[in-house]
Amino acid sequence: MNKRCNSCKGSGEEICDKCAGRGYTYKAGGETEDCDACGGLGVTDCPMCNGIGNAQFHYTPISN
Repeated sequence: MNKRCNSCKGSGEEICDKCAGRGYTYKAGGETEDCDACGGLGVTDCPMCNGIGNAQFHYTPISN
């Protein structure tokens, strides 16, 4: 059973924590460089759904 991921609201992406969504980080001296965590995109795969946008639920019936 699949349901939209609550963490990313189904987009499969989250704002990059390292660059705060800018896509770049600051080096010493104020120069910028592409963020190595997101590759300059500003977003990363959602850790809750691994970037697929759906939360995976595994149903295991309980025997009586």
